[in-house]
Amino acid sequence: MQTAEHHDIFISSNDELVRRRADGSYLVSIDSIHMQDALEGGYALALVEFICMNTVYPINEYYNKLYITENGGGVQEITLPKGNYTASQFVGEIQTQLNTVGSNTYNVTYDSITEKITFSCAPDTFAFVSGNNSAYSRMGISVFVPENTSYTTDSPIDLSGTKHIDIVTNLMIKNYTTTSIPITERVPVPEFFNEQITFFPEHLAFRKLNLHHLHYFEIRLYDDNHKPFKLAPNTNLFMKWRYLRSI
Repeated sequence: MQTAEHHDIFISSNDELVRRRADGSYLVSIDSIHMQDALEGGYALALVEFICMNTVYPINEYYNKLYITENGGGVQEITLPKGNYTASQFVGEIQTQLNTVGSNTYNVTYDSITEKITFSCAPDTFAFVSGNNSAYSRMGISVFVPENTSYTTDSPIDLSGTKHIDIVTNLMIKNYTTTSIPITERVPVPEFFNEQITFFPEHLAFRKLNLHHLHYFEIRLYDDNHKPFKLAPNTNLFMKWRYLRSI
């Protein structure tokens, strides 16, 4: 694409023009970019750079619930504390919470070879059941079975957390009206908590902007299950966007 001009927009969450909302999204106030001829084939926008630390716990409010039945009774909800766990810490916390909330006495063990978890509560019975914001994907549970005295997860545990995030950017004018289809970029996430996420697209994916002015970016981050990827409040997020006029 030949271009007559381009401009870069630098966005840092430490900037006073960036407001972090309670839901983990960001609203960025920028100087009005006048695009008077945008509708005639003018401007396009692309993400050039994205950097932040991965400060989202693998066990967070979207992955920290367990739901059990015991001895044919009703469903009980268990909440695991948010955190970045080792396998042994995770298994220990699950056992603690099961014995705190449930009426059975549970023994929870971890096999370091298979990386699976085994639960036992003989002579009583129990079962895991489905529910919202569960930790089952972290625990290795994808198949639910009837109540029994013991149960071994069908898959290894996975405490590496999110594998990628989707950056969804809405472009807005002064009254916060979204003016175009959201721009979405997929960014791979390092395996471990508190590692730096760095993304430089090999090829810039420019999206045409069908608007005359641009006043706000609304930036939302989603994990690989399309749940909010909420960085810790003090995490600095840096982005560089490029907009250009094609000829």
